[in-house]
Amino acid sequence: VSLNLAFEEAPLRGSISFISQSGTLGNYLMLLARAKGYSFRAFVSSGNQAVLEATDFLEYFGQDEGTKAIILYLEGLQDASRFAKVVRNIVPQKPILIYKAGRFDVGVRAALSHTASIAGNDRIFDSFCQQVGLIRCYDPLHTFDMAVALTTQPLPKGKRVAIISGGGGYCVTMAEAACAWGLEVPTLDYATAQKIKEILHPFAPFPLNPVDAASDVRPMTYARVIDILMGLDYIDGVFMMIPFMFEFQLRSAAAIRELVDATEIICGLPAKYGKPILGNMIPRVSVGPALDLFQKAGIPFFATQDESARAMSGLVRYAQIISLAKEVPFSAEKPRFPRADQPIAYVSRVDPVNIPERD
Repeated sequence: VSLNLAFEEAPLRGSISFISQSGTLGNYLMLLARAKGYSFRAFVSSGNQAVLEATDFLEYFGQDEGTKAIILYLEGLQDASRFAKVVRNIVPQKPILIYKAGRFDVGVRAALSHTASIAGNDRIFDSFCQQVGLIRCYDPLHTFDMAVALTTQPLPKGKRVAIISGGGGYCVTMAEAACAWGLEVPTLDYATAQKIKEILHPFAPFPLNPVDAASDVRPMTYARVIDILMGLDYIDGVFMMIPFMFEFQLRSAAAIRELVDATEIICGLPAKYGKPILGNMIPRVSVGPALDLFQKAGIPFFATQDESARAMSGLVRYAQIISLAKEVPFSAEKPRFPRADQPIAYVSRVDPVNIPERD
């Protein structure tokens, strides 16, 4: 059944389910997400939660096989203990990303007048998220960028990334965005760098990571280099901005054949190595069979470097949550609170939390 009772047209079909306590904001975010090409399994607004609350919908989507990731916009919780229990049951199988109102007093006041929700102490809620394995975001759209990557790419084993582009400026800004989101950009070992250098144009800079291909538009160059980068045991994922999705490269059958062959190689690398690849492209300029193949293979492309880095950080964060979930059995009696130097923490049990209206 495909039922649409919202004001806008139904979203593209996908595997992300979105629960919003605000119907208007939910519709607005869905329109923005649709403009970015994101697709959804379902969208529901819980409103003032007079009958059904967000936790009820969360529990349903947790059991829904078609839902691979869940996004929440909340202004308040009615039963934190039940919510925590439901989250703990879902998180080992699928990620839950949340944006919650109430970081500042004005947000607390607005939430109270909007849905009569007591937004509560933000520091308590932040610890609450860390305990139960929620991925908390501080901008509603951040949840969508992360969810797209989480539903399409394998989880990385760490946070070390490689970067390749046809231009140096992208390499610089992508590296800085990666570091801003807590990722690491390790220097390539000399033997690997020399191997990649032999593939690039002679005038290309020596590839230390990022790899600047110096305006190389040969598709197979990128396929070969990305294959090498993905095979390194000290690289956990790759960012790419590949300049071969433009009309001028579709002028001959041979050029199209090389483009398709290279794209198919890249599309197979996440499954081959069990590592994610995220791309950047110029919206409404990138065209042709390469883009179609990437989309069918589930390799997401983002408009900005910050979006790509944010999405990769979501993959890293959920991988850490899953790892810690395996270390701490669900029968544990006491929660393990995060240390200041431990940004990700997951425990199997959360005691009931009374969230006050003010500090």
